[in-house]
Amino acid sequence: MSYLIKFKSNLINHIGDLTHNRHPEYVSRQFEQEWIIYQRILNRTNVTQYTAWLDMRGNHDVYMDPDSQSSKSLYRIYSHQGISHKASYQYTLTTSDNDTYSFVSIDMCQRPGIGAPLNFLGYISKEELKNIKKLSEQTRNSNTTIFFGHYPLSFTYSKGVNELMRHGIVYLNGHLHSSVKNLYARHSDGLLELELEDWKRNRRFRIVTIDSGILSFEDFRFDQPIYPVISNPKAAKFKTPREPLDRLSQSTHIRVVVFSKWPIVDVNVSIDSKYLGNAIQSIDNKNLYVLPWDANFYNDGHLHKLKIEIKDNQNNKIKTENEFSLSTTTITVWTRSKFVLSIHWPTIVKKI
Repeated sequence: MSYLIKFKSNLINHIGDLTHNRHPEYVSRQFEQEWIIYQRILNRTNVTQYTAWLDMRGNHDVYMDPDSQSSKSLYRIYSHQGISHKASYQYTLTTSDNDTYSFVSIDMCQRPGIGAPLNFLGYISKEELKNIKKLSEQTRNSNTTIFFGHYPLSFTYSKGVNELMRHGIVYLNGHLHSSVKNLYARHSDGLLELELEDWKRNRRFRIVTIDSGILSFEDFRFDQPIYPVISNPKAAKFKTPREPLDRLSQSTHIRVVVFSKWPIVDVNVSIDSKYLGNAIQSIDNKNLYVLPWDANFYNDGHLHKLKIEIKDNQNNKIKTENEFSLSTTTITVWTRSKFVLSIHWPTIVKKI
């Protein structure tokens, strides 16, 4: 985890299950030693001093916690944000260009905390819904608003949460560990929902970029020397009308964000199997590689395939690609992910 922290991104978002709190004999309760270890990692790496560390609780963090909002709750004592926030909260990141990016946490953990598996589904009280609405309204003037929580929206008893996120592009969450892989969906109101596999067992993490108001992301397993994310043009399957999609056709450069252990020596770019050139490192951001392009050439309403091949000075190589379209239309595909993230599971459980 120490190398992951060395990425030194503007913000790191930990969406719950900070602790495991499960005994080998399937006893679920609060284990203070796990909380102490978590806090020690933050202190040892000093990560909160150079990046915004937004952590929040998941269902594992409230096992048998009689009052998770109390100042005596272990989450409130040992987590970074819990000291200041007893439940949902919002954080706004301001860049050197005075752009603002707001992040709103959605706390769906049941109170009081109960044991596994009874807290598998989330719940938001009426009081907390009012709090989230207030937090959401505070972000209306931000360039971009991102919501995040532990539970997927389809795994909460509470309804109407989508409406509270009407100012946001995306809702980031986890909770299901690796039960179903690649859980991504765009809801009928345009909200993207992106679930992430767990770090504990699968060492999965996500890199998110915001490029001219347009969100891109890639999920990775922590076992490779190079981690690239194409930030422009965005993958067509994740476009949403909540983004300024007209900027895609107005862009002047292909852009890819690259984090790596070793210096990058080549970033070769091709579209539709035609080589375009080698992207160069940006003067303003050492993790950003750019290549000029003529967007008008690809603004024909069709899908095009962008492929980027990256090599570092240790001869490690990786390929990343996407299919993009510069039109403002979005693509809807019914997948297993769409099914899992659209069905209201508490209703199904109740009927069973």
